[in-house]
Amino acid sequence: MALHTERLSYKQISSRLADLGTPIHYKMIGKLINEEGKKQIGWAKPARRLPPQNLPTVRTKDTIKKVKRAVLKTHPDSHRKLSHKLGCSLGAVSNIIHRDLGLNARKKKKTIT
Repeated sequence: MALHTERLSYKQISSRLADLGTPIHYKMIGKLINEEGKKQIGWAKPARRLPPQNLPTVRTKDTIKKVKRAVLKTHPDSHRKLSHKLGCSLGAVSNIIHRDLGLNARKKKKTIT
């Protein structure tokens, strides 16, 4: 920053730093100076947003509550029925049960009475 206040170009700053034993590319110097200027004026970097393909579309808090309510009944529905009722995939229901709720799934068996 001190060399920038002397009105030197980025390439001149780069060559002076290389003479001092700290070689930095002139493009990197430009980026550092721009970041420092933004910090001084109080500009904050906006939060990084995920692209739409990485957003959790099905495993929302609302869906997790619905699955939890359905699974903790005395005679819960199977994974297939739950996925059909909620309108999501079988894998999403399985992930909610295993990862979000930390439960173990058991196979439903018909008993002869």
